[in-house]
Amino acid sequence: MSVVLPAFNEEGYIRRSVDSILSQTFPDFELILLDDGSTDDTWKIMQSYQDSRIRMIQLGRVGFTKALNYGLRISRGDYIARMDADDESLPKRLERQVEFLDSQPTVSIVGTTYYRHDGLRNERYVRCFPQHDQDIRRALGLYIPICHGSVMFRKVVIEKVGGYNESLSDLEDLELWLRAAPHFRFANLGPPPLHVYWFDPKHSYFQSMHGSYRRVRQSIRLNGRAIRQLNLPKHYYALLGAKVLYYALLPNRLKRMARRLVAGATESPWPGTGLAAELPAHENAHE
Repeated sequence: MSVVLPAFNEEGYIRRSVDSILSQTFPDFELILLDDGSTDDTWKIMQSYQDSRIRMIQLGRVGFTKALNYGLRISRGDYIARMDADDESLPKRLERQVEFLDSQPTVSIVGTTYYRHDGLRNERYVRCFPQHDQDIRRALGLYIPICHGSVMFRKVVIEKVGGYNESLSDLEDLELWLRAAPHFRFANLGPPPLHVYWFDPKHSYFQSMHGSYRRVRQSIRLNGRAIRQLNLPKHYYALLGAKVLYYALLPNRLKRMARRLVAGATESPWPGTGLAAELPAHENAHE
């Protein structure tokens, strides 16, 4: 199987991400590192690794989706796992996902439960998205019910529907899932979490994205497309209207309360024991 990891100016994060993949209990993979024209020491850090499972390519500044598609084209595995350069995967992530796809031949796209450290909202929690195909399809009309950085899919998905839409600067994952939906089934692995999503709005590909309404408009458009394409209930359109009001009018305190009402079923507190208790030690990398 192949792990595709693009990076742009991730010198403060890339080592943590790569190390978490090299420490997986499932050993039979290739890790494709793609430097998307970084101007810091990201490429130098990539080159410091001597593991034979790593393939590293230095690209010009082509952008996130083009870098992803390049990695998909050169991948050799029948399964492809995504990995973000500032996240980390817990040791059994790949093992659990490979076992699931091996045992569930009718499912082609599988995400995981994950820890989310949200620097934008100053929140930490565990997110467990819907686990079954029909529930995931319904959720596509409201939000993105698969963590992109923790997803694994069969290569046949890309061969069937093509790669990521390179005209999109964000939400390329949601658009891909909508093209895949007529042909393939989805799943998410339930707890325990297998991935840590560190979101810092001040760096990387997402630096100029959050805080703008461009992403909101794109999200509304794609969620609306999901409602039509998947024949979801008409009242979902009203929920999308509420989503516009949420972003446009509500102060941050009320936004948090409203989001909890919608997403509360997918979230639980960040535990204070075990691995999760140790994770805040990594926060120094974000300072």
